[in-house]
Amino acid sequence: MEINANDGFCIDICPVCFWQFDNISNSDPDRSRGPNSVSLNQAKENYKKMGAIEERLLDCVRPPTKEEFADKRIKCPCCGYLTIVDKEDKNLIQDVCPVCFWQYNTEAINNPDKIIEPNVVSLNEAKKNYKEYKASSKLGSINAREPMDDEIG
Repeated sequence: MEINANDGFCIDICPVCFWQFDNISNSDPDRSRGPNSVSLNQAKENYKKMGAIEERLLDCVRPPTKEEFADKRIKCPCCGYLTIVDKEDKNLIQDVCPVCFWQYNTEAINNPDKIIEPNVVSLNEAKKNYKEYKASSKLGSINAREPMDDEIG
C-alpha cells in the first residue's frame, strides 16, 4: 500500500503487517530506528510468533492474500541472494539489492563487462567486489548488509 503525502513523497506500508519500508532498516536490520519502533529482524520474529510486528498492531493486521504470500523474488545477479522483487517484464525491475547494493539492470546482465549506470562498476567487477567487500563496490559497502534467512535460497 502506498500513502501519498501532501508534500509529494510516497510512504510504502505493508498492508499485511503494517511495516513501513525504509532504507535505514534494510541497511541495518538489527537496529530499531527510523519510522518503525522495532528492528526489521525483531519485526520478522514478532510476526512469526504472534502474527504482527508489534503487539499494539494485532487488531490491524490481516492474513496475506494468495498473491501476496507467493514469493516473487529472484536472485540478485551480483550476490546471488533472493532480494529482487520479480516482475513479468524484467526491464521494469529497478530494485537495489539490500545485501550487496547492486541495482538490478537487464542491460548489465546481458553485458556483464560493461558499466551500466547507476551502478559504478560492471556486473562482473561487482561480483568480484562482493567476494572481497561483501558489497558490489567498495563505496557500496556502507549501505550493504548480511543476508536474512529468507533471502538465502
